[in-house]
Amino acid sequence: MAFTEADQKKLDDLTYRKASSEWATREDARKAKLAAVGALGDVFTKATVQPFVDAANAARPLLAASDPTIADMLGNIVTVMGFSGLQVAQFVEQLSVAEPEPTAPADAPATSSD
Repeated sequence: MAFTEADQKKLDDLTYRKASSEWATREDARKAKLAAVGALGDVFTKATVQPFVDAANAARPLLAASDPTIADMLGNIVTVMGFSGLQVAQFVEQLSVAEPEPTAPADAPATSSD
């Protein structure tokens, strides 16, 4: 019993269905992550972080003279907020790009069998 063109078409269809199902699962997961991280990204916008940074920077010189530990802690918080915000923004940008959907066998470019 030889492997026929009909068998190949059936195999191509099954391969496409599997790839499409796996893609849909990954796409749903990407969208869920984007929704969750997008909300976190809103927290780290410049509008929400900058007032804290400004207040912390204004208070640091005063605190440095009386309580250097607290001044250093404020500096660390500002650094972490800025770094975290940047990381979250990059992650949101990465998640915003969808993976291309698999190509159906009928839409795939023809290949020659030499």
